[in-house]
Amino acid sequence: MRLTSAEFRFMDLLWDREPVSSGELVAVCDQKFGWKKSTTYTFIKRLQEKGVIANEKSIVRALYKRDECEREESGEVVDQVFKGSLPQFVTAFLQDRKLSEKEIDELKELLDRQKKQK
Repeated sequence: MRLTSAEFRFMDLLWDREPVSSGELVAVCDQKFGWKKSTTYTFIKRLQEKGVIANEKSIVRALYKRDECEREESGEVVDQVFKGSLPQFVTAFLQDRKLSEKEIDELKELLDRQKKQK
């Protein structure tokens, strides 16, 4: 399932607060994005029609979970931009970044776990 960047920002806000009343979402979207009430309700309706959220008795919750979305979105980037090559993606990602020792250790640990699972 593909989310637009605006839908992703909305979902990010929802994931941090769910379950949340639609009225509270209106207030938070106004504060964070400068959205009018009608814009927030349009997003709620659109995402409900996509099967991404549920809005029952004015309480909104995500049906599409953050980790599932991140997994799918990142896989899509690797597939489309890097022709499915994770090493090419990592190389491009790290090209202009400096990792901390902690980040390097976390990545090593992740790769070691992957290696042991095979």
